[in-house]
Amino acid sequence: MTVEATGSVKVVPDGVQFNFSVFAVEATSSSALERANKLASQAREALDDSKINKDDIATQSVSIYPEYSYAQDGAQTLIGFRATQIFAVTLRDTTSAGEEKSRALRRIA
Repeated sequence: MTVEATGSVKVVPDGVQFNFSVFAVEATSSSALERANKLASQAREALDDSKINKDDIATQSVSIYPEYSYAQDGAQTLIGFRATQIFAVTLRDTTSAGEEKSRALRRIA
């Protein structure tokens, strides 16, 4: 027996989610992490100023790893360390989601 079906559902969204990241490349891993933390704090302040609930802002990941430049001959040179924090933000007011996201991201940049 083979059964095939197709269905669709239309609903009004109750939230909009977007992701963004902040990063810093510095000479040492600790200075890269410190700078990324400062940028993350500024991002959280901008989101707070945009009236986004703190419970709707989640850190997805924090990473730090060496950053290299590569020459044509294949040689690599350590240029520093990259620290990155990735966030997921949920906007509950779907009618102004584009405006809120744009306003918050402009403040972060």
